[in-house]
Amino acid sequence: MTPDEKKLYALMAVAEQQQNLVNQAVKELQITEERIQKVIAGQTHSTVSKSLNTGLQEGTAELIKTAKALGRLNNSIESASDQFSWKLIAIVLGIFAILMLGIIWLFSVYIKPLENISKIEMVFSLIFGVAMLKANPKLALE
Repeated sequence: MTPDEKKLYALMAVAEQQQNLVNQAVKELQITEERIQKVIAGQTHSTVSKSLNTGLQEGTAELIKTAKALGRLNNSIESASDQFSWKLIAIVLGIFAILMLGIIWLFSVYIKPLENISKIEMVFSLIFGVAMLKANPKLALE
């Protein structure tokens, strides 16, 4: 072998060794890249999970607040409805009582008292008796 061939073989050996080192570095870079992707995915998953849990907790708290407010509103509406019912009943009974008192007053003012009824009957019987006598004078003798 000539010295040039020796140099060439030596250079080829060095080139092959460097190629192997480059290939090894590329493999390590690929492994590092995979690790970086896994770390990023894990951090993203963790961040998303925390955000989701926080959002769910806040949403639940808001729903509970809303449910309590709706419960208070429902109680208020039922209370107002009950009060309105009693007020309506009281108004109707009040109007009925006023009408009854009015009718009683009308009867007491426009209908003669019971003590005057006997006097009225006597007047009617006298008028009827006089009318009968005028119509039939023979009845007076009997």
